[in-house]
Amino acid sequence: MSQVADYLLRPLVNESPWIVTSTIEVINEVCNARITAQEDLWFIAGDVQSFDINVPVAETITLIEKICKDKLWPSWKVHVVRSCLNAVMSHNCFLFQQKIHWQHNGIAMGMSVAPALANIYAAQFENNLSCRTTYGLRFYCRYIDDTLLMYRGTRSQVEAFLRERRYGKLNVTWNIRSYDEGIDFPDAKFFFSEDPAR
Repeated sequence: MSQVADYLLRPLVNESPWIVTSTIEVINEVCNARITAQEDLWFIAGDVQSFDINVPVAETITLIEKICKDKLWPSWKVHVVRSCLNAVMSHNCFLFQQKIHWQHNGIAMGMSVAPALANIYAAQFENNLSCRTTYGLRFYCRYIDDTLLMYRGTRSQVEAFLRERRYGKLNVTWNIRSYDEGIDFPDAKFFFSEDPAR
């Protein structure tokens, strides 16, 4: 059921311009953005705290159902997605310290549909984003619960932007670094080289 739901939801995930699936994709997108080092440029990494256990599952399934209906999916397909998600998310058991546990909060991590569910939930809060070519948000991408941004402006403008950058009730920890410090995102370090040929 999880694989069926994942297969059916994949097109919805692929519609978001902000979702990335690998560090290589992030590197390619950063290079393609052609952003140059400037004194008022900031790297920002965001990490949603305990993302998987805090995503509201019932709310997310309702959101997915609405998106599917808005896209005029056939009713049978909407029913299949809803049924699969309800079954997978409400019957997730796992073994921990030799005991079987039932997960009744958050996303059933380890299920193939979990990343799609998490991405669709977070994507609803990114609909109003746009990157600019001069000041403001210059680059944005998200890998499930990790977000990488580049922002041009003063530190107080960055902080004001981040105060408005929410994912519903989820808590995000923001790490702000100047362009010359670079930033880690998730398993790579992004920085501007002093050698323009690099």
